[in-house]
Amino acid sequence: MGSSLINVCRFNPTAGGTTDWTYSSAVAGYQGPSAAGAVNGATYSYRAESPDQTQWEIGTGPYDSGTGTFSRTTVLANSSGTTSKINFSAAPQVAIVALAEDIARPAHTRTVITTAGSGTYNTPVGCKAILVKLLGSGAGSGGNGTGATDGTAGAATTFNAGAITAPGGLPSLAGSALGGASGGPGTGGDFSIGGGDGQSGNGAISFGNAGAGGASMFGGGGRAGRPSTSDNTAAQTNSGGGGGGAGSASGVSATGGGAAGSYTEKLISNPASSYSYVLGAAGAAGSAGSGGVAGKAGAVGIIIVEEYY
Repeated sequence: MGSSLINVCRFNPTAGGTTDWTYSSAVAGYQGPSAAGAVNGATYSYRAESPDQTQWEIGTGPYDSGTGTFSRTTVLANSSGTTSKINFSAAPQVAIVALAEDIARPAHTRTVITTAGSGTYNTPVGCKAILVKLLGSGAGSGGNGTGATDGTAGAATTFNAGAITAPGGLPSLAGSALGGASGGPGTGGDFSIGGGDGQSGNGAISFGNAGAGGASMFGGGGRAGRPSTSDNTAAQTNSGGGGGGAGSASGVSATGGGAAGSYTEKLISNPASSYSYVLGAAGAAGSAGSGGVAGKAGAVGIIIVEEYY
């Protein structure tokens, strides 16, 4: 519901029927809306009841300080067992209250997006602030051997049409001992850190070890390959880590790992109703050449939106 609260507010409206609740006078022992501190435009929960309580209604609506009126925008329940406005025979008493829907609202919820692609994030009703956490996707590592191919870069993760961006990692190249480089820190956030570089392998040495994939803020880089094996691994799911480099064989250099995606976070107060986002695709593995070992893929990053009420 997300309704605002005020204390000890109970009043007599100007009329009954199905009209909105326009303040006339405070009930003895209570405050009127203005004295209680009701805020113009804020939404409040109410209970209206006839003197004999045979007619009653609970609902929510915004307050207009210019006219002293609480709108009956949403009726949640009433004495007729419906969600329509009660046609009160006479002006009831109206109390501004906290309903179960208000009390049951969690102080904090979370939306997690794990599938690469674009979409729209819809801010929950009543949400007062969101903390957006973006992780770019990790890069793949290059293969080795004659004719091997490079890994590819991880793509950036963005929010609010690219206003907040976490870059993806850069790949290692086919046959190169150098690990992939970080895509650098993000933009548009309150805090950002670049993804970890891919580790370098000892490429010129036959039967040498490869480089591990770079670790992101969430870890997850792929394991480096050992000599004469293809036991290097891809990065862990949604870690934004880089793929592990390919181990060497006779006459074939061990390669470096792919770099991890970068991390960016941004606190947004009074959020808009919706935001566009892109969760970048993971970098692909380089293929093996003659007598060589294939690289491994990076991992897709993640979007986490912490919602506060």
